[in-house]
Amino acid sequence: MVACIGVLGCGSDGGEVLDCSGAADCPDNLLCIRGLCGAPDERLCTTDTDCSDDMFCNGQERCDPAEISSSRLGCVSGSAPTCAFGCDEVVNACSPCESDADCFNGDFCGGLRTCNPTAADAGPDGCVAPSERACTNPAACDENIARCCDEDRDGDRSVACGGGDCDDANPARASTLTEVCDGRFVDQDCDDATDGCTPGSGPLDCPDAGSEVAYYYDAFNIPGAGDARLGFDLDGVVNACAIDDFPGSVDNAWIGLADELTGLGIFLRDLIDTARANCSFQHEIRVRLGSRCGIVNILDTATGASMMGGPFFVRIDDGVMTGRAPSFEVRVPYFSLFLSIAVADAHFRATLDETGLSDLLIGGGQSFSGAADLLVPLIGLSRESVEHSLTNFVDLANASGTCSRAGSISVGFGGHADPHPPACPRTSGR
Repeated sequence: MVACIGVLGCGSDGGEVLDCSGAADCPDNLLCIRGLCGAPDERLCTTDTDCSDDMFCNGQERCDPAEISSSRLGCVSGSAPTCAFGCDEVVNACSPCESDADCFNGDFCGGLRTCNPTAADAGPDGCVAPSERACTNPAACDENIARCCDEDRDGDRSVACGGGDCDDANPARASTLTEVCDGRFVDQDCDDATDGCTPGSGPLDCPDAGSEVAYYYDAFNIPGAGDARLGFDLDGVVNACAIDDFPGSVDNAWIGLADELTGLGIFLRDLIDTARANCSFQHEIRVRLGSRCGIVNILDTATGASMMGGPFFVRIDDGVMTGRAPSFEVRVPYFSLFLSIAVADAHFRATLDETGLSDLLIGGGQSFSGAADLLVPLIGLSRESVEHSLTNFVDLANASGTCSRAGSISVGFGGHADPHPPACPRTSGR
C-alpha cells in the first residue's frame, strides 16, 4: 500500500497523485488541475453540465471553480429542493399532496387549503389556496380548537365549542332563549325538553290550515322486521335496557312480540287485517292542511272518539307530516275480546302524496302493566308467566332510567290511508 506523504497525494485507484504547477510537471500529458496532476479522464469543469450527477432530489450541481467550496474539478454541490411530501426521482419533481389533510398549514380560520395537484392554481405541492374563510361568522372562529363557534350569530357558542347552542345553524334555538309552549315540539332553549308543556297540550297554532279532509285506513299493521317502516327512535338511546334497536336506533319491540305470539298460534297482524275486512276496525284520519303545518285527528269511525286524545299539531316539510300527541290507543276485536294497545307520548309521521297518506307511522311506549293486561286473556296463561316473558321486551326506561317492569315496551304501527271511505256501515255520531 502506498502512503500519502509530503508532496504526494493518492489517486482514486490507490496510485500516486503528483503536485504540479503546470502541465509540464505531469507525466503522460495529464492535466494539472488546481495543483494536482489529474487522472486521464479528469478535466476542470467549464459548464454546469460537467458537474451534473443526473439526480434531481439532491439539487442541481454547478460549475464554479472560483467558489471556495468547489471540488477539485470546480464543481459546487446543489441544494436539495424543499419538498413537503417527499421527492420523486423518477419524474424529477417534488411529490404532490395526496389528501386535503396534507395541505393543512395550521391556519383553520383563514380557510382550508385543498389537495388538487392538477388544478391550474395549485402550488408546487399540489395544494390549492382557500377561496373563502372557514366560518361564515369569522369573529366566532376559534383557531385553538379549529371550529366555527357561532355560525347562526345568536351570541351563544355551539355545544362543540363549549357553549350551550344545540343547533348552531338556527338562531331560534340557543341556551339563552326561553322555551315556548307552541305545540311544535321544538327545543328552543336547548335543555333536551320541548315546549315546556305536555306533548300535545300546546296551542293548535296553524293559521292557514284549510278545510278538513278525511282519509281512511286501507292498510294498518304492526310491521315485520324486514319492513322499511319500522317505527321511531322513541328514547334517543341506542339499545336501551340491553335490547337491540333496529337500524337507525328505531324502537319497536312489538315486532318481536308479534312474532312470539305467532309462534303461539295468535296472529296479531292478521287480526287487524281481518277486523278491517269485516268492518269491526274502522278508523279515519282527519287533516286540515296549511302551507307548513296542519291539524290532525284520528278517530274511531264507529264511535267518533279520538284515538289520539284529540287533535294535534303537525309540521309539514316536503310533504312529510310529523307530530306528537299525549297518547294513542287502538282497540282490535278478537273473538269476544277487545285488545287495547295504548301508548303514551305518541309519535306520528306520514307522507302526503297523490294516493293519500303513505309511509304512515304511529308509535309510542306501552306500559309494562298495560302490555300484561292485554296478553293475559289473549294467551290464557297466568299473569306471572306473562310478566316473566314480557321482561325480555322492555326496551324503554322510565323517567328515572329504570328498565324491566318499571319501563315500557315500544310500539309501532305502519299503514296507508286514502280518501275513499270503506264499504262499511257508518255508525259515527258525527
